[in-house]
Amino acid sequence: GATKAAVFYYDLAESQQAGKFFAKGLQLEGFRVTEFPINFANPNFDQPAAQMKSLGIDVVFDAMDDGANRKLCDAMSRNGYIPKAKVSTIVAFGQSIGTDFPRDCRNVIYISGSSANAWDTSNPRVREFRADFGRYKPRDELHQWSLEGWGIGRMFGQALASMGPTPTRKGLEDWLRSLDDYTNDGLWGPMDYRYGKYNYDAPTAKDCFTIAKWSDAAGGFVTAAPVGTCYPDAF
Repeated sequence: GATKAAVFYYDLAESQQAGKFFAKGLQLEGFRVTEFPINFANPNFDQPAAQMKSLGIDVVFDAMDDGANRKLCDAMSRNGYIPKAKVSTIVAFGQSIGTDFPRDCRNVIYISGSSANAWDTSNPRVREFRADFGRYKPRDELHQWSLEGWGIGRMFGQALASMGPTPTRKGLEDWLRSLDDYTNDGLWGPMDYRYGKYNYDAPTAKDCFTIAKWSDAAGGFVTAAPVGTCYPDAF
């Protein structure tokens, strides 16, 4: 039922580029979008939070870092405005949300990605990762980036194993070219990871994703859409 969206980004080229990309995608989906460029040197989120409240914004997206996510949540909480969903990027996909973000904001935080939720131990590969993480990094904060780094290492190990005792760059490239809907044994969504030129002339491409939502009750992120939720996406 959401129809109004806000998109935040810094007045820096990369952040602005990503934010405008999000805004364009939302507009294509039929959202009425309000953009909020934020001064990187002197960020202020209270005025935008008050404006979002007056406009009745349903969902909030951003292309900013973790610190800005926290400041935005603090400002929304101070102004008594909590949207239906605050959609963050992977930079906020970590355990610190449970301690660093205000309660009313953190429980509407959603994050999308292309790898299995690091808190979803119903996935066998996530259980394997969590066992390794607990063994080698017991004092570190759990973060989705940790799972993705572990998964890429696992992927590289598979490539090495396929080449036998004499691994080469060509062997790695050949292995990458052989991939078709590769999932890293269920850790990634089924994507075309084949190494080589992409066919931009195709009318559609399969887009696969996962969505996780923070839950105080669960003490972490719960899976809202499982890894491997896919649909054809028009270019």
